[in-house]
Amino acid sequence: MRHLSMALLLLLILSAGACHPRPTTTPAAPAGSAGQEKKPLANADVRHQIQSTYDTDPAFNDSALTVVVTNTTVSVYGYVMGRGDRVRALRLAESYAGGREVVDHVLEGGLPPKTRD
Repeated sequence: MRHLSMALLLLLILSAGACHPRPTTTPAAPAGSAGQEKKPLANADVRHQIQSTYDTDPAFNDSALTVVVTNTTVSVYGYVMGRGDRVRALRLAESYAGGREVVDHVLEGGLPPKTRD
């Protein structure tokens, strides 16, 4: 049920993107440390790590977040209650980005009201 809700939310966000244009970008930290290059994780692995944290972390109980990962970007879509939650969500994405650019499509103010059929 949660996955269906997240899929519907992502569809709503993507279709309403022009109504709330607010994407900003945050450069991700470089991969590796002390000159050692780590092999980047596959896109699906990055997405799974971030999404599973959003889905299980109690700090995001009142949020609806979806992650889309490409070879160059980690895009975070959804709704959070406030600025602190937004910052936390983006920092989490950055921690797994592996050199990918993190793109912010997160709206503050909680979940949108449910629409009637």
